[in-house]
Formats: sequence, structure tokens, C-alpha cells
Amino acid sequence: MKKPFSLSVALLTVFLAMTACDAPPKETTMNSDIDKLSRLIELPVQPRKARWEVIETGTTGGIGPNDWTLVAILEFTPENYRSVIDRLRIGPLKQALQLPFLPWYPDEIKKWPHAANSGRYLFEGEAASAEPFFSPPLLQGEAIPIPSADALLLVLTTS
Repeated sequence: MKKPFSLSVALLTVFLAMTACDAPPKETTMNSDIDKLSRLIELPVQPRKARWEVIETGTTGGIGPNDWTLVAILEFTPENYRSVIDRLRIGPLKQALQLPFLPWYPDEIKKWPHAANSGRYLFEGEAASAEPFFSPPLLQGEAIPIPSADALLLVLTTS
């Protein structure tokens, strides 16, 4: 009677293969590949430069995908920056946004205040929904303008 065991193994294999589709790419450091980034998010306007990183935020060890966050700095030409800003509805954030410390942030972000005892930057300025950049499973997040660099800080999450 080895068939029930074989069937169980086969079903588990199919289940794991199906759930792996939503798993984040295995990035652990800053990446600058715009083509690779464009496979993860929508780019309504082509940036001239990008720096980004995937951060796993879910718990490990469980069956199924973990939640993850994509943090990106997109730099544009002045004309393309204006085009992106015109697509966003910039306004005050309803609550402060906490961002992980990442060594590749531009100096402007590194000057932001730190959230108490969290190891995170605290942003309390104006931002917009990052909806023009959403692509499943990254369907939530904010876009923070950095006008001095013709750049946007994107923080997109899976949940």
C-alpha cells in the first residue's frame, strides 16, 4: 500500500510548486537592474537609474509565500520626473511611514529622523499612493517624491 504515500508526496509537490509563484525574488542586497525591476513592478515612465532591494517581511518556515517589500529609488530625467509626479496625487500622509535603514539611500533620506528604538527612518511628509507602479503581488505602497534629485522613493508591499 505505497500508493497513498506516493499520492501525498505528489500532491504536496504540486501545492508547493503552485505557491512558489508568489514567492519574492531572492534579492538580499541592492540591485540596479531596471529590466529586472520592470518584471516586478510597472514602470509608467522609464527611470534613468534605479536602486532597489527586496526585503522579506513574512515569517519563515511556513508553507506558502512570505510577505515581502520592495524598496526602490527611481531617478528620472527632469522631464520624466515631472511626468511621473503629474500622475500621482501627492498629499500629506495619514500616518508616518517607517523605512528600514538601507546603506544605499541617498543623503537626503539619511537625514530623516529615526523612529524610536526601531532601527528605521521615520517619514512624515507628503507622499502618494504608488498605484501606477503596482503589479501583482505588490499591490500596496507609497511613492515619496525627492525633488532635489528628480527621484521617487517607492515602498511597495505584498500585504
